[in-house]
Amino acid sequence: LNTLSLAYSLAGREDEAFALVQQGLSINSEFFPFHLNIADRYRHRLELDNALHHIERAIVLNPPLGHAHEQRGRLLIALGRYNEAITSLETALRFAPEQPTTLLYLGMVEGELKRWPKAIEHLERAILQDPGFALGYAYLARNLGEIGRMDEAWQTFRMAEKTGAPLYELRATEKRLQELASTR
Repeated sequence: LNTLSLAYSLAGREDEAFALVQQGLSINSEFFPFHLNIADRYRHRLELDNALHHIERAIVLNPPLGHAHEQRGRLLIALGRYNEAITSLETALRFAPEQPTTLLYLGMVEGELKRWPKAIEHLERAILQDPGFALGYAYLARNLGEIGRMDEAWQTFRMAEKTGAPLYELRATEKRLQELASTR
C-alpha cells in the first residue's frame, strides 16, 4: 500500500495516494513508512500540523531515522518554530552526518535568526559535501553579504548561477546583495 501510494503521488494522483496511505495506517499504525508518507501528503496539502504529528510518530517508531528528523526540522521552520527546528536538524546530523540538505536547512534557519557566522559555517559544509549544490551557494552568498563580505558574496553568487540555482533564488539573492552593497 505504501509503495502504491508513493507511485500515485508521483503520477500526480494525490487523492488516491492519500486514501491508500490512510488505509495502510488503519491496517498497521506501527509501520513508520506510512507515517512518513502521510506526512508528505499532508505537507503537500499545507496541513503542516498534521504533517508534523505523523513525522513525530515516525520518529517515535524509528528514532535513528535521520531523514525523519530533517523533515521535522523543515516543518518546524515552516511553522516558524526555529529553535526547535535547529534541535531537530542537529539530531538529523547525528544520525546521518554531513547531509547537504540538512546543512542547508540549518544554514537557512540560522540566517533567519540573523546568526550569520553559524549560517555560513553550515552552508560551507553543505557545499564541501556537494560542490554542485546550487541552493547552498545561493544561501551562502546572501549570508556572506549580510556580514559585509561582498566580494566573496558575489563570487559565491556566480557559483550559484553556474551550478543552476533556481531563477527565483538567484533573483532574490541578487536583489539582497544589491541592497546590501548600496548601504555600505
